[in-house]
Amino acid sequence: IRDASVTGVQTCALPICCLTKDEQRAAIATGQAVTLGAAIRAARVSVRGRTGKEVVKARLCREEGGLRYVLTVLAKDGKVTHTSVDAGNGKVVDAR
Repeated sequence: IRDASVTGVQTCALPICCLTKDEQRAAIATGQAVTLGAAIRAARVSVRGRTGKEVVKARLCREEGGLRYVLTVLAKDGKVTHTSVDAGNGKVVDAR
């Protein structure tokens, strides 16, 4: 599996399929997805009790329920959290 953000090739691991940069831009331009900035803000708020949160990886993927941002968040204390944000409404749907 290749990472579309590096190769420009779509990454698919059914039932999840991540979008290329061009597909991401189109989804945002047509209103199918909130901006990455909005998704990052939502993810930072969802990781409670930790300061200095930084998103170290972000992907926009198509899942059965629609588009989702899959974000890897690194807290200042070294804790890594994987957060899924609904790209349609910008709300966190899962954080582990």
